[in-house]
Amino acid sequence: MDAGHLKPGASVTVRIRPDEVAINDNEVNRLPVTLRHTEQTGDATVLYADLEGVTDAFVVRCPGSFSAERGARLLLAVSKTACHVFDSEGQALFRSLVPIATQSTKN
Repeated sequence: MDAGHLKPGASVTVRIRPDEVAINDNEVNRLPVTLRHTEQTGDATVLYADLEGVTDAFVVRCPGSFSAERGARLLLAVSKTACHVFDSEGQALFRSLVPIATQSTKN
């Protein structure tokens, strides 16, 4: 992420699309959540969960059927490419596949 225009301590918003999260996957980035409830939608199950420090429900869309008890602790795997970061003005931070510090400045 190119956060060069942000001051240290600046607020950002991280958004993750519900279908870009997996339950108990082998990804490195994991979020521990507590299940509020699930909703079967035919071809998928929508999970509503609590994530520490977040007021709104964390929503996950899982293909197929999934069930667990309310209050169950789950680990959600999130790919780093699934995270979308916005500054306090709502502008998306530029994401590069190559770390910004190692990019060449060819003209």
